[in-house]
Amino acid sequence: MPYVEVRCPSCSKIGKIEISETEIKSISRGLLTVNVAAATICPHSFVAYVDKNLQVRDYFTADFKIELPETELDKALKEKEIPGIDIIDMDLIKLNLTPSLLAYITRAIVFKRKIVLILGHKYLYNHILNLFEYITQNSFKVNLTIISKDEYYSKNEQYNDFIILEGINIINDKDKIMEPKNLYVENKLIERFLSESKSTLSLALLKNEIKKTYVLAKSISDFIKSYRQKEKLSSKIIIDYLKDAHGFKTQKDHKKYFNWLLEITKEYFRTSMIHDSM
Repeated sequence: MPYVEVRCPSCSKIGKIEISETEIKSISRGLLTVNVAAATICPHSFVAYVDKNLQVRDYFTADFKIELPETELDKALKEKEIPGIDIIDMDLIKLNLTPSLLAYITRAIVFKRKIVLILGHKYLYNHILNLFEYITQNSFKVNLTIISKDEYYSKNEQYNDFIILEGINIINDKDKIMEPKNLYVENKLIERFLSESKSTLSLALLKNEIKKTYVLAKSISDFIKSYRQKEKLSSKIIIDYLKDAHGFKTQKDHKKYFNWLLEITKEYFRTSMIHDSM
């Protein structure tokens, strides 16, 4: 049985994990998601993404183990039409865009930032643009430009206020919103997206989560703007509102998700009247 060498993203300890022949055959042109449990290599748990050549393309730490909360929106958002492979080739995207890069772009979009992606393969441009346009239909606006390295460096002064991404590298992030340790929810969204082997289902799942995020954040923004009670506005009041309005179900591990919604409310909808967070 083949072995793959992995390095823990938390402590850098190196070890080997087994990959079955069945798993290798299922990789196709995409990436295989391998969950490395704590005590397998080191005390930490993490996720490794392996390509068909058994090379590790990216890692996610698993300390963001949160379950995205359920709402009544999950039942309402049903997918009807999925773009074909000529519009969004998920195998190409999964092979050429690392999970970290997908998480970075997602965060930039929900934080209403302009994005430049430096990429050499022009045949990927439309597939990537179509992916993000599709998953944000009727929700977040996308301002994503994809250019080659030569194009970028010939006119990089035009992009001083953009988030600049290349591979897993963040070239420009003047507002410091891309701190990897803060991307708990974005990582979870992308982990779920990549772990679904059926492309059409993975697209529907991600689109529904993005739409749910937009609806909840906008709802918080509208509530804050209309709040006229004497009682000081707090996170508890907002959560109670989300429970009543959207069936928002919270548990202890949903604090990060709720605080993420508050950040989006502030960054995307420019609404900030929060006196405390969870």
